[in-house]
Amino acid sequence: LVTGGTQGIGRAVARELTDLGARVAVVARAEPDTPPPAPLSRADLSDPAQARDAVARAVELLGGLEILVNNVGTNVRHTSVGY
Repeated sequence: LVTGGTQGIGRAVARELTDLGARVAVVARAEPDTPPPAPLSRADLSDPAQARDAVARAVELLGGLEILVNNVGTNVRHTSVGY
């Protein structure tokens, strides 16, 4: 299961795992501009209920989980004084 797997590093990890023969599921908040490299579940993982549902969907799709790539995150920008 690759979180944040529709762009950037998460997308590259999901693609590489798929290319290596792994069965992969991707979780992201928003629909990507281009198709993800693996089946997508949309969820806001900051919401515990949505996170549980995303994991349950991945377990159902894949028959279990062996790897979690926790790539989800945000980039909150502040002025240097704001930190």
